[in-house]
Amino acid sequence: MLARTIPGRLRFLCTALFLALILLTGLRIAFFTAFHDTDTPLGSGAIASAFWLGFRFDLRLLLLLLLPMVLLWRVPRLNPTRTEWARRFWPVHLSFMTACMVLFYVVDFGNYAWLRERVDASRLSDVENPWTSLKLVWQTYPLGRALLGLAAFVAVSSWFLRKRLTRCVEEEPDFSAKYRRVATVVTILVFVCGLYGKVSFYPLRWSDAFGSTHRFQSHLALNPVLFFIDSVLASEDVPFDRKRVKSHYDEVAAYLGVDEPDPETLNFSRRVRPTPVGEYGTRRPNVYLIQLESFAYQQTGLSGNPLDASPNFDAIAKEGLLFTRFYTPRDGTARAVYATLTGIPDTIKHRTATRNPRAVDQYTIFDALSGYQKFYFLGMSAGWANLRGLISKNVRGLKLYEEGAFKSDRVDVWGVSDLHLFEESFQILQAERGDEPYFVYIQCSANHPPHNIPEDKRDFVVKEEDEETLVENGFDHNRAYNSYRFQDYALGHLMKLVREAGELENSIFFLFGDNGMRGKIRHMPPAEEAFGLGNYHTPFLIYAPGFIKEPKVIDAPCGQLDILPTIAGAVGAGVWNRTLGRNLLDPRFKEHFAFIQDKRGSATRVMLMDRDYLARINIDGSNGRLYRYAAEKPREDVSDQHPELAQRLTRLGLGIYETSKYLQYHNAPSRYAEEE
Repeated sequence: MLARTIPGRLRFLCTALFLALILLTGLRIAFFTAFHDTDTPLGSGAIASAFWLGFRFDLRLLLLLLLPMVLLWRVPRLNPTRTEWARRFWPVHLSFMTACMVLFYVVDFGNYAWLRERVDASRLSDVENPWTSLKLVWQTYPLGRALLGLAAFVAVSSWFLRKRLTRCVEEEPDFSAKYRRVATVVTILVFVCGLYGKVSFYPLRWSDAFGSTHRFQSHLALNPVLFFIDSVLASEDVPFDRKRVKSHYDEVAAYLGVDEPDPETLNFSRRVRPTPVGEYGTRRPNVYLIQLESFAYQQTGLSGNPLDASPNFDAIAKEGLLFTRFYTPRDGTARAVYATLTGIPDTIKHRTATRNPRAVDQYTIFDALSGYQKFYFLGMSAGWANLRGLISKNVRGLKLYEEGAFKSDRVDVWGVSDLHLFEESFQILQAERGDEPYFVYIQCSANHPPHNIPEDKRDFVVKEEDEETLVENGFDHNRAYNSYRFQDYALGHLMKLVREAGELENSIFFLFGDNGMRGKIRHMPPAEEAFGLGNYHTPFLIYAPGFIKEPKVIDAPCGQLDILPTIAGAVGAGVWNRTLGRNLLDPRFKEHFAFIQDKRGSATRVMLMDRDYLARINIDGSNGRLYRYAAEKPREDVSDQHPELAQRLTRLGLGIYETSKYLQYHNAPSRYAEEE
C-alpha cells in the first residue's frame, strides 16, 4: 500500500532504476569473476569498497539516462498519463538504451580480456578502420548471436515495462497539488545527490576509482560507459609547448649527444657514429628489420618462461647481441611503426600519430641510408591506421608489398599468416633485388586475436597446455599460446630460407616486438607486473652470424626509438640523426634509459628507467615517484632516499615527452633539404 502513496510515474522510474541497478551490479560481478586473479585484494573490504564505488557510478549513469525522460514528461504528447503513444514509446526507449549499454559492456569486456584496460577514447581510432574492426570482432566473438540476444532483450523488456507503466499510471490516486510539489522536490534532490555522487566539496570523479594502488581494484570500480565519456571529454591534445621544450632542452640535448646544442633554434641534429659489428669489406651487409607482433619478452624462453614458446628465437639469440630490457614507448602496432621509423614516441593520446596528417611528414634514417634497395612487407593492408601515409611518403624509392601482393590466402582480418608472409617476402626479395645490398622491413601481424593458424601450417604441431599453467606464465589461453609459437616457427622458416640461399653470412637481422602483453609474469622482477611493464617489454636482438664473433646479453634499458640509429651505426653509416633515438652500440653513451608513456585512467604519465631505478611522473609535473626496479616491494617510493636521482630522471622523462610532442611537427624532411 505504501507504493500507492507515490505518484505512478515515479513508481515506474523506481522500478526501472531498481532493475537497471541489478543488471549493472550483475555485470560488475561478471567482470570480477572473469578477470580477478590470486593477487586481487579480497580482504580489508577492498572489493566491497570497489563495488560500493561502482554502484555510485552506475547510479549516476542511470540517472543521466532517465533525466531526459523526466524532463520531457512535461511535454503533453510525451506524458504517459495523457497519451497511449507515450506509454508505448518510453518502454521501447528505455529498453533500447539499456541494450546499447549492455552492448558497450560486452565491448568493454572484450577489450579488457585483450589489453587489460577498460575502453577509453583511444578505441575511437578503430572507427577510422570500421571494416577491419568489424571483421576482427566478427571473427573473434559470436557477434551474430549477441545481436539476436539483444534484440530479444529489447522485445521482452519493452513488453514488461509497458505493462508496468500502464499499471502505474492507471492505478495512480488523485494527489493534491501540494503533494505533487513535494514529490517533485524529493525527485530533484534524489537526482542531484545521485549525480553528485559523494559527500565532499568535489563531486564523484573517475579518478576516485584510482585511489587504490591495485590496478584491478581500480578497474573494477569504474563504470565503463562513464569512463569512456570522461576520456573523450579529456582527449584534446595540445600539440606542444615551445617554452616547456626549451626549459628541458639542455638535459635532453646532453642525453642525445647533440654536437652543436642551440636552445634558441631547438637543434637536435647530430651524426650517428659508425660502430660496425664486423668486417664488411667493400659491400655493406643486407639488413632485415623484423617487427614481431605482440612478442612479449616474458613469454620467451630467454626470460625463464618454462613453456618453450620461442625455441627458434631463443636459439639465434644465443649467437647475437640480445637486449633484455627493451621497451616500447607506447603499446599498439601503429605507434610502434611510428616510433621505429621516426625515432619519436607517439604522444598523441587517443588516436595515433599515423592518422594525423600533420604528424606523418617525417625525416627518417630509413630514407637517409643511401646505397640500399628498400623493401617493406606486411601481410595486411597498409591503409590500416594510415601506415601507407607514413611509410611511402617518407622513404624514397621504397617498394611496398601489402595485402593483394601475395599469393597465399588471407587467414583472417590480419591478412596472410606470418609463415606465408616470410616465405613470399623472401621470394619477392630474390626476384626483385638488384646488385646493391637491400634493407627490408617485415611487419608481422598474425599473433593477434582471433589467433588463427592457417591450414597450411607445414609441420607445426599445435600444443595443448593446462589453462592454469598458461595464465601463470603470461598466456591467456591455448589459442594465444599457439599463435605465439607459430610466429616463432615462421621466424625459424625465414632463417632457413636465408641460410639455404647462402645469404645468412652477409646479413644482419634486427628483431623486436611491437609491444608486449599484460598478464602474470612471476618469473620476472616484481616491478614488471606491479607497473604493467609487461605490456611494453619485448626483446631486441641483433643477429649477424657472419660478423658477430662474441655474442652478448645486454641488460641496458632501451627502446624502439633507438633501433634505426643503431642500424645506421651497425652498418657503418654516419647519417644524420634528428630525433630521440641513440645508437646502442656507441660506447660514449654510458647511461641507458627506456622511456614509456603510460596512463592511469584518463591521466597521462611518463616513466623513465635506468638499470636500477624507475621514475614515474604525471605530465603536468605532479606526483613524481622513484622506485627500485629489482625490489621485492617495488611500489615503495624511494625518492626521499635519492632526491637528486629522482629529480634528474623525472625531469629527463618529462623533457623527452615534451620534446616528442614538438618533434612530431618539426621533423619534416624538407626542413633539412639544404643541410643534406
